[in-house]
Amino acid sequence: MKNIIILIFSITITFSVQLIAGHGEHQQYSNHKEQQVQNRQTILVEVQGMVCDFCARGLEKVFYKQDAVENVIVSLSMGTVTILLHPNKNLTDEQIKELIRSNGISPLKIKRS
Repeated sequence: MKNIIILIFSITITFSVQLIAGHGEHQQYSNHKEQQVQNRQTILVEVQGMVCDFCARGLEKVFYKQDAVENVIVSLSMGTVTILLHPNKNLTDEQIKELIRSNGISPLKIKRS
């Protein structure tokens, strides 16, 4: 199921790039956008202790305050937080863990792709 979320996330990004490229933009701009997508990092964090929608919304809020974060998907049912970073931006594992812990939730595993 986690792989499906990552796959859907990747397809969404790819589709967005294709839409931008298909609106008469210069090929150079299109190549630049594709390169930006390749420079983005997706982070999947397994968490424990996220028991309600309020917890999930709290995590979204704290991650969206970070300049490096472009998008966040919190799955209450799967116990995961998926973070898409802006091109060439980064959050360290320790920063991610601290942000999650600050909401009373325990980070278990962090996977980057």
